Amino acid sequence: MPKLLCFDLDGTLLCDDKSISTQNKNALHQALKNGHSLAIVTGRSARGSRMIVDALEFHQKNCYLISFQGNLIYDLYDNHLVYEAGVEKDFIIALLNDLNQHNIYAHTFDYKHIITNQSTDELKKYNEIAKEDVTFVVNWENLNAPTYPKIIAINYENQNILQEYANSFSHSEFAKDFDCFFSSPYFLEFCKKDSNKGTGVKALASYLHFSPDDIVAMGDERNDIPMIQYAGMGCAMANAHPDLLKTADYITQRNNNESAIAEIIEKYML
Repeated sequence: MPKLLCFDLDGTLLCDDKSISTQNKNALHQALKNGHSLAIVTGRSARGSRMIVDALEFHQKNCYLISFQGNLIYDLYDNHLVYEAGVEKDFIIALLNDLNQHNIYAHTFDYKHIITNQSTDELKKYNEIAKEDVTFVVNWENLNAPTYPKIIAINYENQNILQEYANSFSHSEFAKDFDCFFSSPYFLEFCKKDSNKGTGVKALASYLHFSPDDIVAMGDERNDIPMIQYAGMGCAMANAHPDLLKTADYITQRNNNESAIAEIIEKYML
């Protein structure tokens, strides 16, 4: 029976040097030949994921991209937008101002650019990997799109600052409009309330008429937990965060540098 395989990028598909193993790529293409559907599920933007899409040669039928932590879904065969969820501008502006008042660097995105109000080491280091176009605004009140997909707060030097902000977030005025979660030890992200990788996978499954029992999901970080829990077979990488390991149905024997996606495909989809 055809299945939907949903997999994260960083720490899952990608090796630590951001390469894709030949074994993983070959296994993914074999899964396609066997009639399965494949979905990249990432916190990256759609544009920032394109180099991975191209490297995987995913511009074909049954290939999908779920980006911005589940808030944007594309059918990669014809670049058709399947699903979109964003946060209203006024809420985005208020949260960005609050983060900056707490001396936390943060930026948002439209659907084509990073948008920031300052050039910092955090931005430079983040964009060495993301390779996004950047738009600078004098202040956050200059944002003019009706909605934005997410905010990311970054601190590479002192993760406790992000943790303290996250600990108090549920009691803040912003908790009614945003979900707050870590996508890596250095990244604290904010998306539309009740919108995450799990809701993104659910939206794609509904579009494709897959039940949860027909979904295999793979990830390594805390932001992957919702999709791991939604999938009938939720798989954690051997290198996964301890919180994700606790929720998984299966933990791979290999890590992200050892073609763990191929392990899952060989076990459940061939």
